Amino acid sequence: MVEETTALQALPLVVTDAWRASFPDAGLGVAVKCDDGATRAAEVIMAALIARFCALSDGERASLEPFLRPTLHNWNGLAVAALRPTELVLGQASASKD
Repeated sequence: MVEETTALQALPLVVTDAWRASFPDAGLGVAVKCDDGATRAAEVIMAALIARFCALSDGERASLEPFLRPTLHNWNGLAVAALRPTELVLGQASASKD
């Protein structure tokens, strides 16, 4: 498995910390704050924004995948849940529903 810093350093953007990033090629900057007592949600959202706004190679996209859809395990090592970004965050759905 690729370590988080290695995967993020390989991407064409500047990450200032786990919750803020600039996308110079897109002319965008983002800040993410999730007040849920853990870092998991913000990490998934940031990975989704990277996937949405950066032109990624197949290898870069593969390195990002574990951060887009992490599996949560209990103390026994059993998979008990998974996180995933919404289609809206990924840019695959419209903001309004009819």
